[in-house]
Amino acid sequence: MSRHVVDDEHLTRWLADNGGADPNIRCDWDITPMSAAAKTGTFSTFKLLLDSGGDVRLGELAHWAILREKDDAVMLLDWLLSLGVSIDAIRYKNDSASWIENW
Repeated sequence: MSRHVVDDEHLTRWLADNGGADPNIRCDWDITPMSAAAKTGTFSTFKLLLDSGGDVRLGELAHWAILREKDDAVMLLDWLLSLGVSIDAIRYKNDSASWIENW
């Protein structure tokens, strides 16, 4: 899912319901659709991805939420923390391929 998809809740819902879109699919650097939504998407789209099976343990979500440039950035980060995302997580520590390539 590209940045444009996570900005469009209706398209994201359609892809989740009809296209079999996986909110946990990862690229080479442990970036998921939920990562993109944490950085640029609407809060409701992020919640939709979570409700569609998104896993908060994947995608380095706290790191992307901290980079968020929206008024609700603190609210999203606080919500992620309440769901168990660690504020102390070291980026890519749990994804060895990403760790090796980025550090």
